[in-house]
This record gives sequence, structure tokens and C-alpha cells, in this order.
Amino acid sequence: MEETILYPNNELVRTCIQHLQQELAALHGLNRSLSAVRQAVETHDIGRLPELIEKQQAGSQQLEQVRRQRQQFRTALAATLQVPDGQATIAAWAETLSTSAKHTVLKMRDEVAAIAEDTARLAQSNMAVVSHGLQILNEVRNCLTGGSDKPDRYLATGQPGPVGPQTLYKTRF
Repeated sequence: MEETILYPNNELVRTCIQHLQQELAALHGLNRSLSAVRQAVETHDIGRLPELIEKQQAGSQQLEQVRRQRQQFRTALAATLQVPDGQATIAAWAETLSTSAKHTVLKMRDEVAAIAEDTARLAQSNMAVVSHGLQILNEVRNCLTGGSDKPDRYLATGQPGPVGPQTLYKTRF
């Protein structure tokens, strides 16, 4: 016979499943948003970026709320397992559940981990595209201003000007 710790009305199991569902939904939403931003950048649809970035920020705020809920769940889990907060894990707790509950919880946890990894890779890929674009823009700026990172600048008086972090747009011709 399987030994299982029973919780009143399996409330903690329901809470865990609800939390994981919310986390999955938030991560899928952020993933869609990151993909849309990437597509807009690749197709030069710059006009869509403000709307897409606003959606991305809303998704990030939703994930922050989910993170706070995760911490509350983790605190409840630690109390149930009678371990310090930082040592409570779904995997350890799942070992105390019935086979079907354990399977459901661990499968959902793995789905969350996979989509979180995909989302992180997509965000890093987007950052690489933006970084590459900035590098090209910097090279163009260097070519237009004399080929160095700190081009010579002159004030209206004819005196040498500061060579600080000015952009091409601030340079007066």
C-alpha cells in the first residue's frame, strides 16, 4: 500500500496546480510577446514596437506577480515539509503525494521549466540582435565622424569640444 501524506481537501495540491497553470500562462504570453518583438525587428516593422514592448512589460509585471505567489506557495510548502523556506522544493514535496498527484505536479513543473528556458533563450537571442544592430550603428557613426570611437569635435567658437559620449544626432555639422 502506498504511503501518502494527506492534506485537508488536498488544498496544497490544488494551490500548486493553480500556481503552475498561472506561471505557464504568463510564460507563454511573454514568449509570444518576445517572438512578436523579434518578428517586428526582423521585418523592420518599427511602428509596432511601442505596442509590443508595452505588452511585453505587462507580461513581465504578470510574471512578477506570479513570482510573489510562488514565494507564498514555497513558504506554505516549507511549513508542510517542516524545512526552512529555501529548502522547500516541489520535487521533495511530490514524493509525499499519491502517484497520480505526484505525476501531475511534476509534469507541470517540468513544463514550466521548459517554457522558462525557451523564454530565456528567446530573450537572449533578441538581446543579441539588438546588440548587433547597435554595433553596426556605432560603426556607421565612427565612419561618419572620422573613424574613431572619440571623434574630434569643435565648438561654434572653433575651439576643440568635448569628446564624451555624444551621438551622431547631437553632432552639429
